[in-house]
Amino acid sequence: MKYVNLFQKATRFFDLTLTLIVTLLSLITLIGCGEDDETPIPPKLPEVSTAAISNITKTSAGGGGNVVSDGGAEIVARGVCWGLTENPDITNSKTSDGIGVGSFNSVIEGLAHNTTYFVRAYATNSVGTGYGPQVSFTTDDLSLLDDLISYWTLDQTAGNTATDAAGNWSLNLVNSPTWFTPGKKGNAVDFGTESIRYLEKTGFYTPNKNTYSLAAWVYLEDESADLKYIMGMNSGGYAENAGAAEVKIYLDAENKLAAMYFTNDGVNHGTESVMLRTSGASLLLNTWYHVVGVIDDGTVQLYINGQIDNSNETENSVKTNLYITNGRITVGNARYTNKHILLHGGGAEN
Repeated sequence: MKYVNLFQKATRFFDLTLTLIVTLLSLITLIGCGEDDETPIPPKLPEVSTAAISNITKTSAGGGGNVVSDGGAEIVARGVCWGLTENPDITNSKTSDGIGVGSFNSVIEGLAHNTTYFVRAYATNSVGTGYGPQVSFTTDDLSLLDDLISYWTLDQTAGNTATDAAGNWSLNLVNSPTWFTPGKKGNAVDFGTESIRYLEKTGFYTPNKNTYSLAAWVYLEDESADLKYIMGMNSGGYAENAGAAEVKIYLDAENKLAAMYFTNDGVNHGTESVMLRTSGASLLLNTWYHVVGVIDDGTVQLYINGQIDNSNETENSVKTNLYITNGRITVGNARYTNKHILLHGGGAEN
């Protein structure tokens, strides 16, 4: 009986030990399987908020946003995008304001005056681009500017004078350009395609400075001329002539926007006293464009539909002040080269 009891005790001890080992192995296996089967959370689009617009001027404004969450992936780009229609995205005009999460500030430039824009902040990660809520604002009108030389709305419907809203230099219609409706904003002037038509004011003078901005809405119907004059101010000659002084914006033979600044100390076109910048983009026919040329203390900036075009470098840097006395303003299709005046067809509206 004693032998049997010892055997039973040994058997029970063996069973208990085996059960404990199996239980531990099962627990280890379960724990291991749980760790191996854990699924990582996939990244998603960033979460972004849009800051209120501030510091609004006629051509610029301040904005920004905050990247609240990177969505689980690195933020590789952020900024604001804007346009003339709702829900702009990064295919529209945009800023690039760093990387990563957190708040950022933006400068929105190259805008048209008295125009409403829609803005959204954005952030991009490996998943895609997330956008903040939309905000909107309207730029200041030119009438709010200091140092405004002239502002022609071209909203007349008849007559031989384009009135200057600033009250300084109203323009005469030369060779009968025609008024037409509608323009891009209000009315406009059609310069035609078969005669030399333009707007002009003689006896004009400029302030003695080296900062000028020229802006217009333009609509090109014909591209045959190799220089399509949009608007400018000169000393009575043109930059091809010795001693002339001029600031102007125009379209070249490829319909690219150009801004030129030429001061009296030069000899002829092409010298170091001519500062010129040409856009990379060409304007299409039968399409309205807002174009701006900004000359500022030895630099030139070009804007097309509110978007800066710095594809090409500025040729030369001219800081000499432009001072014109008894000169003239020309708007439209007057074009001077090789002592011939040519034309371009289309409409213009300031």
